[in-house]
Amino acid sequence: MAIEGLTSHYNDKANWTAFHALSEEQCEIVIENALKIIEEIGLKSNPAICEHFKNIGTVEGDIVKLPRQVIIDSINSAPSHIDIYDRKGNKVIDLGGSNSYYGMGPTNPFFYDFETGERRRAVLADCAAAAKVADALPEFDFLMSLSDIADKPSELNDLWTVRAMLENSTKPIVGLPLNKTTLEEVAELVAAAHGGWDKFYEKPSWVLLNGETSTPLCTEEVENTAKIFFAADKNIPQCNISYIQLGSVAPVVLASAIELAIAENLFLLAISQTYKPGAPAFCSLISGTFDMRTTRTCYGTPEHCLCEAAGADVFHYLDLPTLGTGGAVSSKFVDEQLAIEQSMTILMSGLDGGNLIHNVGFMEDGLVSHLDSLTMANEIIGYSRRIRRGIQFDEETTSIETIAEIGHGGEYMTADQTFDYFEDEVWYPELIDRGSYSKWLAGDQRTFNERLHAKTAKILAEHPSVEFPPEVVAEMDRICDAAMQRVGA
Repeated sequence: MAIEGLTSHYNDKANWTAFHALSEEQCEIVIENALKIIEEIGLKSNPAICEHFKNIGTVEGDIVKLPRQVIIDSINSAPSHIDIYDRKGNKVIDLGGSNSYYGMGPTNPFFYDFETGERRRAVLADCAAAAKVADALPEFDFLMSLSDIADKPSELNDLWTVRAMLENSTKPIVGLPLNKTTLEEVAELVAAAHGGWDKFYEKPSWVLLNGETSTPLCTEEVENTAKIFFAADKNIPQCNISYIQLGSVAPVVLASAIELAIAENLFLLAISQTYKPGAPAFCSLISGTFDMRTTRTCYGTPEHCLCEAAGADVFHYLDLPTLGTGGAVSSKFVDEQLAIEQSMTILMSGLDGGNLIHNVGFMEDGLVSHLDSLTMANEIIGYSRRIRRGIQFDEETTSIETIAEIGHGGEYMTADQTFDYFEDEVWYPELIDRGSYSKWLAGDQRTFNERLHAKTAKILAEHPSVEFPPEVVAEMDRICDAAMQRVGA
């Protein structure tokens, strides 16, 4: 059942994935029902959205209903790929297709002190340390704050954490400013780090994560809408989220919950695309499972993986970039449970071809983090990427020439093919110990967790911070000082 006005990209080579939760036909059913939800049920919207859509759709009180053609036009006007750069000017993220990139999440209110192990409120130094660790870990592609800091004004949380990330990494950053005013200050800070707005426009390295719908079928307050418009005006890549919590504020039936989330996503996409067609915006379906035994919403569940894979399938069908989730766990400690949950969610998010995979390092479902969880995830991401890469089949790798050359009863350790391919074909871990017990006994006898902690400590001790020219530091100081004065701090 093709959808009039839309082209299926489900089977495009660029959108190939190793795992599908939905077939092409099932994607079409989800999209069709999402269009019906928007057109027939609508979303309860704030006054700014009602005003924006009053001549585009139907506004009944605070309920906005949009014709399916508005949504279809918005899908077709949104970019299928968004290029993201590091601050050195290198293109490091091609946001689109089934390309997958991993990074931390934001807003953990608690942190484990790296030296004492104490669980305490997160502070700015935790964000700086996390940025330094993620900058050094090769499998991390972008940064988020990983913290909701207590030692700066809450309204300026994102301003100060973005600065901490800028000072400790050149990797791309995803930010979550509280309101439009803070967004303007953060954008000014990022532009200063780039050397001016023109350079940022040319090669953006900062992405706006702009809150989410208030599921089910409600938009957030006017401030979030103002951020959508500002980001579109400034060509800042932005993502708006539908966060479905199965069995609490979203249906427990997965298929229905996915339809609800896609409807919310496409409604949010229509805001930016009817305001400024072609604005760099992308979508996100984030899923949590409401556990009836604990009455808590959990990330590291099979249903979470399935719903996010379904979202990736739908967005691949529509050829829209996505933000996904991986490495977020319910475990409260860096332990065996964390290893299981990180492994499954990181692997599945890569196999389903989600693009910007965030929330790596989330523990206790986004309440706490530990720097060692990032180092653990780095090993798991590398492992997962090798599985995702699959088996190379071409004329050279399928040739039987080497097999004929070695013949019967020979060995391949000294074969030219082995020397040519062993580093590419085989993934080699850094922390996972593949040696024998006798070798471990003769060595330092450290456990995995001890090796993990030692690696994180070495990064903190040795990895350099980012140095800015004095005039850039002065401008960053000016922006932060003015913001502190604005909030009376």
